[in-house]
Amino acid sequence: MGDGRLRVLAIDDEAPINYVVKKAVESFGHEVIATQDIREFKTAIESWNPTLVLIDVNMPGCDGVELLRYLAEAGCTAQIYVSSGLDDATVDAVLRIGNDRGLKMAGKLPKPLRLADFQQVLARRASAEITLTAADVAQAIRGNQLFLEYQPILDCKLGRFTAVERPADVGLAPAKPAARGRGQHLGEEHA
Repeated sequence: MGDGRLRVLAIDDEAPINYVVKKAVESFGHEVIATQDIREFKTAIESWNPTLVLIDVNMPGCDGVELLRYLAEAGCTAQIYVSSGLDDATVDAVLRIGNDRGLKMAGKLPKPLRLADFQQVLARRASAEITLTAADVAQAIRGNQLFLEYQPILDCKLGRFTAVERPADVGLAPAKPAARGRGQHLGEEHA
């Protein structure tokens, strides 16, 4: 099973932003290269195969569009976020350019970079990187770790739940499953 660990590559001309990115990524247990150097960034793209790339749109000597052109030519398959203090219209244009070049443009992070926003990105991307194999599912079945959650239907006029519909979620139970109720058929009358 893919464990959800990310390989994050960030380039920004502001050292404090690189420091925050590096510490945030490491605190989640992911690998990170945060740099101000375009050559180091390009070397990492070619040899390190990042899963998430964060680029500053407005860097001296190389703008975001040039970086996107390079990423497309290099065949980058990472999810790409752009970071900028520029106006939304400009950043949205940069995202469209990346999409037009076949890159996986995941979104934007405004500057100044807020740690909470970046941590949400890391959490979402890490959960998206988790993949289950047939062997993982078989092991979960043997270990009684699968569970279903049904969507209740509430009748507002009656002020009670009247039924349940298709499963809303199917997932893996935690390693030590919490006690779960057996559920009830809501079509029956209850006191």
